[in-house]
Parts: sequence; structure tokens; C-alpha cells
Amino acid sequence: MTINYTKSFKFLMSIIFCSVCVSCNSSNQMDHEISAPSNQSNFTEYSFSTDDIKEFGTLNNGILAVHCENSVYYVDTSGAPLFNQTYHYAGDFRSNGTALVKKMVDGGIRSFLIDTNGEQIVSIDPSYQNISHDLSGEYLQVSPNKWSDFAKKNGLIDKNGKTIIPVEDGSIYLTKHWAVRDVRLEKCTFIDLKTGAIVATYDGQFGGNAEGLVSIISDHHFYIDSTGKNPFHNSYYWSDDFKEGLAKVTDRFDIWFINYKGQRAFDRVFRYESLDHFQRGFSEGLCPLFTEGEWHIINQSGKTLFKVNYDDVWEFENGYAITEQNYQFGLIDKKGKTIFPCENKFIIEPIYEGLFIKYDDINTAVLINEEGDQYPLTFDKISNFENGVAIGLINGELKSIYLKDVCEALNIKYK
Repeated sequence: MTINYTKSFKFLMSIIFCSVCVSCNSSNQMDHEISAPSNQSNFTEYSFSTDDIKEFGTLNNGILAVHCENSVYYVDTSGAPLFNQTYHYAGDFRSNGTALVKKMVDGGIRSFLIDTNGEQIVSIDPSYQNISHDLSGEYLQVSPNKWSDFAKKNGLIDKNGKTIIPVEDGSIYLTKHWAVRDVRLEKCTFIDLKTGAIVATYDGQFGGNAEGLVSIISDHHFYIDSTGKNPFHNSYYWSDDFKEGLAKVTDRFDIWFINYKGQRAFDRVFRYESLDHFQRGFSEGLCPLFTEGEWHIINQSGKTLFKVNYDDVWEFENGYAITEQNYQFGLIDKKGKTIFPCENKFIIEPIYEGLFIKYDDINTAVLINEEGDQYPLTFDKISNFENGVAIGLINGELKSIYLKDVCEALNIKYK
């Protein structure tokens, strides 16, 4: 789970980017370069200042991108700068140990992939004005267009700079098996990532991708499997992504759940209310489902375990679900117990069993337990925990924060 200042602030300020350009979910698995310095002329090499830090990236592979006003640099888990280099842009490291960066070269900005030693892997064609790096690190979506026109023409290259799909009209979404080109939200073409060959074409727009099944939206919804075919021979008024082996579908009158075979997962059906909260699915064995005017928390047998009344209930994560009422946020556990009432302007995020991060305002964050006891440090910013360690900005210094120490201080059992 990514826990940082940026996540809550962006949510609350409603900074929402088109899924073509920025995707933190499974639909596209691309991360667009959104944090370049605001003033290119003030870009300074080798300036590792903590005075003007704007946001943190995601701590991954023990490396964190620190975004400042006019530069970006990487630090290790001690907060020490890496690579003796600052960048115009620096993305998070991917699971394959690569990151997308931009830096000054001969008076101009060039894009590169680097490894965890800061070594350059490949230089990217400078004709591409927009580049997105998929979460696996294996592919980059490229476009000659400016960011405002990013969806118009796109291609795909691999981590070695080899062209997989040439630049043409349409957006590109990566799935487990395919690249899907969506042209003007009207036609989806499935392309083999290994050969670049077209496998299938369907009328409609890309709906989502999860657990090996792609949803297509036209005048109805249907799924496409790893063979490029509709395995269920069914379509629905609306459908959700598969989550933990089940997907929610509706005919606009009833809601039911289907499994990977397209069969009903259980006999129970629920009354359809609206599409406002339809995207909530199963997580940690539970699903928040809005029906009959209230939230039912159901298990994978379709049994309602308890009901709650809120404007919104998020999916469970780390044993808790975020709740919302009148634009205020709270938290419940898996038994329906209110851990924190909806009295907070900012999301309280569960990061470990019994441990949460709470934002008092847009500039300060604290770590608390279920009783509200506070860890005796206040953070200007804090990264996600990786392997039991996070990086916090405290009074202008970057410091290591150890999960074990936090748990001991707050009387939380550390496993």
C-alpha cells in the first residue's frame, strides 16, 4: 500500500488525470511524468536541498524519488542522496529495477532509463515529447504529442528502446497478455506484446483490466480473455473488474457476482441502486455493496456480515475500510466497529494492523494507533513503508522511520 502525503492531498484536491496518461490502477499500469519542475530555467544540477520538497514518490527497491521545486533526486532508506545527480524529472523505480528520468544534456532535456546504480540503460528518442513507464518496467508508452494531446497518437517501446507498436492514432493500455489500442473510444484492437500482431478487434472502448480479463464497453459490457475472445458469451448493462476471482455485474435491475467461468458465484442477487459506488469489489475476502439504501459488507458466499450507513465505504486494506460522510473521513474494521468516526478532513490510512497515518493538515502527518495515541514525531511528509522502513521529512531533515520502533512505541504487536 502506498502511504504518503501526496496520495491524500491529491485525492482531497481532486487532482484527477485521464487514465490514458496517469494510471495507478491495473487498467493501464502506466505512470506518466507529472512532477517535472515548474521552472526549467532554474533547474540546478547536484542541489540536494530539503527546503523546497514538494512531494515524495514511492519507496521501491530501497530508493525514493524526492520531488523539489526545481529538481528531483533519489535517496536511500537513510535519506542520503544517491547517484550524485539531480534530474529534471525522476520516476519511481519499477519492479525490474529501472526508472525513467529526464536530465539536461547539451542544453536540452533528454529522457533515459536508469538502473538502481544510477547507470544509464537506454537513451530514448528525443522526438517523443511524452513518455509513460509501465509498473513492471518492461515497456514505455511514447507519443510525439504534447501532454494535452497525449491520447491522440501513441506507440509502445520496450526497456531496450525497441519499437513494439509504432505510433498511431489511439490510446494504449497494457494488460497481462496484450496491448490494447483504443481509438477514439470507439474501437479496441488487441495486439500481441511479443510479435506486435493484431489478435482481435472489438467495437467499443477499453473498460478495465484485472486478473487476466479485459472489459469492453459499448452499448453493453463484456469480457475478453487471454485468447482474445469473449469466454462467457454474455454481455451486461454494466460490469466491474474482477477482484479476488469475482466480478460484480448488473442488468440494471439486479446485481450478482460471476466467477472466472462466467457462472454465478452464489445464488443471492441484490437490488441495483446506481453506478455511483459500483466499482467497490472484493478485497481481503470482503466487499462493500450499496443496496437497499445502505452498505452491506458481504463475504465471498454472498452473506451480509454487517451493514453500515455512510455516503461511501472503500474496499478493505490492511484490515480496515475508509468511510466517508459529508466529505469527512473515518475508518471501520472487518467486524463493523468504528475505529475513527467520520470527523476528519483528510483520509486516515491504515498502514499496518492497528497503525494508521493521520493528516492534521496538508503539511503535517502523524502515526497513531486505534486508541489515538500518537507516535512522538510529526512529519512534514512520510513515504510508504517498504521492508519495515519508511522515510520521513522532519524539521527539514530526511530520516529513516522503522516500523518496529513505531509499533513498540504505540504498544502494537510487531509481527
